[in-house]
Amino acid sequence: MSENVGWHALFIAPSVGAMKRRSTLVVVPVLVLALTACVQSVAVDTVRGLPDGVDVEFDPVDPQPFASWLDDRERFSVVTYGSSSCAPVPTSISATDATTIAITFVPAKALVCTADLGPTTHVFDTPAATDTEALVTVNVLLDDETDYEFELNMQNP
Repeated sequence: MSENVGWHALFIAPSVGAMKRRSTLVVVPVLVLALTACVQSVAVDTVRGLPDGVDVEFDPVDPQPFASWLDDRERFSVVTYGSSSCAPVPTSISATDATTIAITFVPAKALVCTADLGPTTHVFDTPAATDTEALVTVNVLLDDETDYEFELNMQNP
């Protein structure tokens, strides 16, 4: 064997089989992480900020969610407050009777969240069983422990 070994002889390339095994080991945990971090929202749309035409003051110590009718009461919005990058995710909505809508939110499954406090608007289709001509109450359960109950505005914003 020659003592004059070039740099290329010192580089040992992994076999194709070893590369496939490594890529499988990397892809599987990333895929599992991506699937477990994804929570399906029941909202039609979710946007940062307030609905168009709504201007409200909120208490930064204890911000309360609120709801407003949209689109001639075919839809409505619920505004929540928290980190703008990790808004809670609505996972279920139901009309418990003709004048009550229940919505459950869960915390966002994000690894890093901004430390700000801002509004997020969640837009929902009005459940078919809802009497939109009556005073409608919305029950919001946030993070399995905080329960809010409030009335939808009688007027569109």
